[in-house]
Amino acid sequence: MVDILRRRPKEKTLQQSNITGPSLVGQICDLIGTTNNTIYVHPKGTWLGATHTPDAMRDPSLRYRQPTVFGPAPGPRQDAHGHAFTSTLKQSTISKTTIKFKTSASVLRNLFPNSNYSFDNHSEIAQASFSIESLRNLAWLGWQGYDLLALYLHDVIYTDSHGRQRRGTYVPVMIENLADPIITGREELGVPKLFSDIDISRTDTSVKVSVSWRGAQWATLEVEGLKAEQPATPAERDSNGSESEGLLVHKYIPSTGGDGAQPDADYDVLILNVPNASAVKSISVAEPAGVSVQIHNLGSQKLPTLHTVVDGLARIPVLEIVEASVTELQGVSDLSNVERLS
Repeated sequence: MVDILRRRPKEKTLQQSNITGPSLVGQICDLIGTTNNTIYVHPKGTWLGATHTPDAMRDPSLRYRQPTVFGPAPGPRQDAHGHAFTSTLKQSTISKTTIKFKTSASVLRNLFPNSNYSFDNHSEIAQASFSIESLRNLAWLGWQGYDLLALYLHDVIYTDSHGRQRRGTYVPVMIENLADPIITGREELGVPKLFSDIDISRTDTSVKVSVSWRGAQWATLEVEGLKAEQPATPAERDSNGSESEGLLVHKYIPSTGGDGAQPDADYDVLILNVPNASAVKSISVAEPAGVSVQIHNLGSQKLPTLHTVVDGLARIPVLEIVEASVTELQGVSDLSNVERLS
């Protein structure tokens, strides 16, 4: 295949799809003039225009996702030309509502994907958080944003096959209300993301969050009696005071064809913290009495693709509210600092 690069005026279009003969190049040039497109010429004389490099010539420094035939995939870690959004990250904001609680360690252990995961201590009481986050002014989304609900398990140790231990916060599931970050997060990072609608109502003293799928409301989280505190930017730490390295997730992509017994991807990932990626603008806290968490499994008829996940979330007992807060942050990370652990 021979590549012939020319430029074409915007007004002109190709009138033929098959040209043969000794003057092939001349005929193509006469037809298209100048163009930013690439013309691929087959030995038999067929040709076509394309706006990207063929699959065999993909640039390994760029990120691709399906459909790959249209070229590099824009997302949170690169634009269509492969450029990072580094210069814009400080312009984005996060509003984060966190409800941290004590719960059964035995129940949470059932959410670990394999035996590499364990809690830092052998207590039957562990700590977890529901985090509701609103990300706004994101350059990669045309300066728009989205919302998410995540379950975080704290004080988790990951031990690899060589005995090396990593400390982090494990994420069994993350719910988001926009397809774009769900696709990029699942495929590029391995975060177990699913879709639901997330409605957030905020006042100066309260936050109410409703999570639903096609009108079936399966979660309500409320924080009332919020009071402002002095902002601070502490290091990311677990509940026992030890510093967390980042978020632990398990990436799994099923195979196509056969019985699916051998997945295309099945390994653990550590998304490392980025120091000073976000600055705390304000923080408000509430007393435990002002916190409510309600999760209802509505069954397979109302939640046909979510009922197993929602049932698992509903089985997590909230034994005691440890803290509840709303934090306003300036700046985000693009989560590009990632390690494959296994």
